[in-house]
Amino acid sequence: MSNSGDSVLLETISIHKKGNAIYYTPTGHQEGNTSTVSFKLVSDLGDTFIFENRKHDFPQRIVYRKVSDVEILAWIEGMINGKLNKIEFPYKKQPD
Repeated sequence: MSNSGDSVLLETISIHKKGNAIYYTPTGHQEGNTSTVSFKLVSDLGDTFIFENRKHDFPQRIVYRKVSDVEILAWIEGMINGKLNKIEFPYKKQPD
């Protein structure tokens, strides 16, 4: 693996089962964000997966939605100072 590219590892993601529940658990890898927090899968209707942790400061919800065979739209959302905030992350598969 080369470190000569323009990408920097900000976090790693684990999706795992505990009991009957599924959890999405990111771990930060940058200064000021090295914590691990879990979000429980609360909905998996169709092509949309919603993970929640209402006790987390921000985000409280992480969502992944399949848009097409080559596109996924992910977003994080939650309350900050009493206002709902949402940040979207569109992903598109690169051609082979």
